[in-house]
Amino acid sequence: MNTDQPTALPPSLDGLRDLGDRMGYYNTNEHKLFIAHTAIAAVAAAFGVTEKQIMGRRRTDLIASARQTAMWICRTQGKMPYNEIGGLFADRDHGTAIHAVKAVEGRRLTSLKFRAVADAVADYVRAKVRERGQVEEPVDNK
Repeated sequence: MNTDQPTALPPSLDGLRDLGDRMGYYNTNEHKLFIAHTAIAAVAAAFGVTEKQIMGRRRTDLIASARQTAMWICRTQGKMPYNEIGGLFADRDHGTAIHAVKAVEGRRLTSLKFRAVADAVADYVRAKVRERGQVEEPVDNK
């Protein structure tokens, strides 16, 4: 067992922990929260925004794109249903999560630069999940 793995979510994501506790994720789906946390942290670093901004309500183009990318990773890497994704991101609804995934898929087709960044972050999250020993097959959205 790898002892350097985080045992708790960082304080900046207390909202995720509270939601996770209420929904019982720590007993049944802790790996989904690990994927969400890892995605949010990695996307924040890649896009130059904070985790708090991704989890917040602001909708500047950069923050919205980062948030959508994190939601896309939760869907493709975590196999999360849209309603769970929306709930994890400041209690948004499933329609927001659906829109986010479609927006990222579209942007990946039209921008090689965006695709490279999104895929690199997704690969990073996948590697972290494997390190932790929670390998899940990604959802194929094609």
